[in-house]
Parts: sequence; C-alpha cells; structure tokens
Amino acid sequence: MQSAPIPANECGRLSALRRYCILDTEPEAEFDRLTRAAQHILGTPTVLISLVAEDRQWFKSRVGLDATETPRNVSVCSHAVFSGEVVIIPDAALDPRFADNPLVTGPPHLRFYAGAPLITADGFVLGSLCAIDYKPRPRPDGAQIAALTDLASAVVDALEYRSSLRKLAWREAELSTEREVLQTTINSISQGISAFDPDLKLLAWNETFLDLMELPGEMGRRGVPFAAIIEYNARRGDYGPGAPQELTAARVAKVSTFEPHLLERVRSDGRVIEIRGLPLPGGGFVATYTDITALRKIAEELQHRLEERERVDLLKSEFVSTVSHELRTPLTAIAGMLELLDGEVVGPLPPEAKDMVNVAYQNSRRLIRLINDILDIEKIESGQMEFNFVGLPVMPLIKRAIAEVNAFASEFDVTIGVRDESGDAAAFVDPDRFIQVLTNLLSNAIKYSPSGKAVSVTVKQRKDGLRITIADSGPGIPKEFEPHVFKKFSQADGSDTKRLAGTGLGLAIVKQIVSRLHGQISFDTGPGQGTSFHIDLPKCNAAILPRNLTASPAAA
Repeated sequence: MQSAPIPANECGRLSALRRYCILDTEPEAEFDRLTRAAQHILGTPTVLISLVAEDRQWFKSRVGLDATETPRNVSVCSHAVFSGEVVIIPDAALDPRFADNPLVTGPPHLRFYAGAPLITADGFVLGSLCAIDYKPRPRPDGAQIAALTDLASAVVDALEYRSSLRKLAWREAELSTEREVLQTTINSISQGISAFDPDLKLLAWNETFLDLMELPGEMGRRGVPFAAIIEYNARRGDYGPGAPQELTAARVAKVSTFEPHLLERVRSDGRVIEIRGLPLPGGGFVATYTDITALRKIAEELQHRLEERERVDLLKSEFVSTVSHELRTPLTAIAGMLELLDGEVVGPLPPEAKDMVNVAYQNSRRLIRLINDILDIEKIESGQMEFNFVGLPVMPLIKRAIAEVNAFASEFDVTIGVRDESGDAAAFVDPDRFIQVLTNLLSNAIKYSPSGKAVSVTVKQRKDGLRITIADSGPGIPKEFEPHVFKKFSQADGSDTKRLAGTGLGLAIVKQIVSRLHGQISFDTGPGQGTSFHIDLPKCNAAILPRNLTASPAAA
C-alpha cells in the first residue's frame, strides 16, 4: 500500500483547515446539497466531502456511507491533497498504489474513485469532493469532471461563507457586549448624555438625560429624531410663544451646523440645566446635561458675600481714612508742642518730666508715621494717589534720599555707602514717590543693621533696565516670614523690644509704589547674611531728559 506523501506546505495547510473551525461539526444542509448534486451528475452510490486532518480524514458530508472518518494513511483523498489535481481511479484493485489498501481489500471494497481537490483562495488543499463506487467504472467524461471540479469550488465557497457568518456572529456578540458596557457606563454617569448621528437621530442616551429634560420614556429609543424631541419641548412651551413647527425648525437648523454650543434651560420647577454640545467626527453631536441649580445658588451667594465684603471694605477704608485725617491735625499739633517742651524752649524741665515728655514725643511721631502710612496705602489702593512722571537721573534722587535718613542712621551708628555702576542712568519716575520708596528701604536697612556697620546702595545698568540694590548686614529675614514681607501690617518681630518699632505698612507701600512706577521689587536674604532689596525699573533714554534736570538734586 502506498500512502500519499505529506505536502511541502503541510503546516500552513493544517492552519488553513483549522481556521474554518469545521472539523467534527454537525451536518449542514448547504454541504449536503452539494454531495447530492455530485451524486446526481456522476451516478455513484457514495459521494463524500472529505477533509484531511493531521492523522485522519473526516467527512463533513456523506451520501451512501455510514463511517464518519478513516485513518489518513489509508485515505485515497490524501493523494488529491498531495497532487492538488483531480484523481481518477477506474479500478483500485488493478492500481498498484491501492490494490492492497484495507479499504479496497476489505469493507467497503472501494473500486472506483473520482476526487476533485478542495483548494482555498490562498492555495491550500483541504481535502476533496469525491465520488465512490464499489465496482469498476469507466473514466468520467470531460463534462462530468468539470462539473465535479466546479462543485469542489462550491464546497470551498460554502466553507468561506460559513466562516464569514461565524466571524459576523462573533463580531455581533462583541459589539453587543461593547454596547452593554457602553450603556452601563453612560447610565453610571451623573450627567445626562445624548448622542445623535449625522441625520440627527438618537444614537445613545441615559435615563438622566430623559429626567433632566423632562422627556417621556418613548423618547428614549434609538433612532428617535432630534426634531421630535425639540417639537415635544416646543409644544410644552419650553421655548416661549410661537408655532411649534417654526420653533423646532429654527433649533434643528442651528444644531445642523454641528458647531459647539453651550446654553442653559430653566425648567418649570426652577432647576437650571446646562446643556453643552460638541460635534462628533463625521457628523452628529454629543451633548451633556448638568443640573447646575446648586452651583448657581452657591455662585449667587458668593457674589452676594463678595459685594457685602466690598461694601464693608469700602466702609472700613472710608472710616480709617476719615479717622486718620481727623487725627493727623491734632497729633501734629501735639507732637509739635511736645517737641518744644522736649527742647526746653519754654524753660528747663525736671529730669523725670523730661524723660516722660521725650517718650510722649517719640510715640506721637510714631502715631503720625502710622497715620501717614495708612493714608498712603488707602490712596494707592483706591487709585487716588497721583503720580507725576518725569525722566530724571537717579543718582541725585538717591543722594537726596540718603540725606533725608542720615540723621536717623547716626542715631544707630550706621553709615551709608553708594556705588554707582550705572553710568549716569536715568529713570522715568515720580521723584517724590521714588524718594519715598528709597527712604523707606534705607530706614529699614538702618534699623536692622548692627551698630558700626554700613548700609550699601548700588546702582547698576542692566540689559532690560536699571537695578537699585539696598543691602544691610543684619540678621536676615526668617524663612517662614519671607512670603509675608510685602503684606500689610506684617512684621518679622512683633515685640516692643526692637530698637525702633514700625507700622508694618512700609514695605506694602513700597511694593505698591514700585508697581505704579512700572517696576518690580524683590529681595535676597539668609540667616546671618543680611537682606538685599532690589528695585528694577524699565529703561529710560537719557536723550529725552530735560536739560535743566541733569545735575542739581534741587531740580527733583
């Protein structure tokens, strides 16, 4: 017995057979019809659709045979699989290849065989469509062989069709699962959601959408037109007076542009619904529906509180301003009289009385500084402080500021040094306010510098403008206080043990004024390293300076 050789492409052929998922399946009518047709054409008692697997041949369809499979090594169909051509055997008993085959010498005593290979589109032979007789027969004519070959091709077509149906069924099952997951996800979202296709028909939605839009259950069906939903709302009066058809047409036309949109709908019960629509790729749109009633109430409450706070702040500012103005005049008079008494202009004072008068005089000066600072910060914040800008060289202004604080520096045994690296740099400033900034920073530096030390003032020309640095050699600013340096009423040391108590407004005023001068203020500091404040001002072209303002500080 000669078994058919194994094809060279056997691995690929077996993979092709497995991809059809056909082995050991139940009979199917479309295959049985093809075997009956072959039986009718060739007139043989048995016709088989034989699929040759790794170690057996299995019959997908059979006419005139009870067996469902045989071993591959005795399979006549394996020869058709190997050759890929129609195999005709008029009498197997006379053919040396099959004379001793168990299927020939024993049941079913095969004699005649005609098999056409089942060849896939990619060239793999899966088996054969074969006609069998149990007595010798003459070779079929050309028409019969052609018909058998065509029916074999039809078997392969049926396999492909069956495979396509299975793939479609699998894909439909996957899509069904995906739809269930998507719908479950949509239903779990607290917002309402709807999606419409390019024809403006409902694709997806959740119950929250129907609830927030007060729509009946029948509106929640796939394919419901957007126009039907709008017309339902229009007839209910959601869009005000007008013919429902006209109101519907207008809204449908607007949505048909598939442009992003945002609108609000106030329901009859007062709930406010925000509707946000976004276009979908290829047409259509998706919309979300959010109940913002609570958010709207919170916003209104916050707005009310903000307005109330602004009103209180305004009253407070007006009160502080009024009180400060009313206090400044009598305090100035009191300070003036205390200064006369302290200077013993009206006569000598006993030592104890002189000490008391001096304390009263110093505290009256402190109160006047506090009132002046309060008035300044109030003017700046209310926009009432006037700024008269003029282009001026900065060194005369710096020298003027130093002259104003020299006496103060002498009290603390502190000197002030100046280094000009600017090359007669100029700034476009309000001279009085600029000097106010400098004296404030110089006073701070003097106050925190140890006795016998120096405060340095450096002026440098930079690429984008001018930098003035005022540095002390004090203890530095504590790390935890750095974020509060420029805040109102902030002081690193709030005790009364400082050599000179401040108001806590000076640096806040400095920052506000520098900002109004179109500049910036910053600082560098470190424990035991002192503090350097930097004022950065924009460029000012010296060519625009008035000729009479380039030399004398008195001109400022």
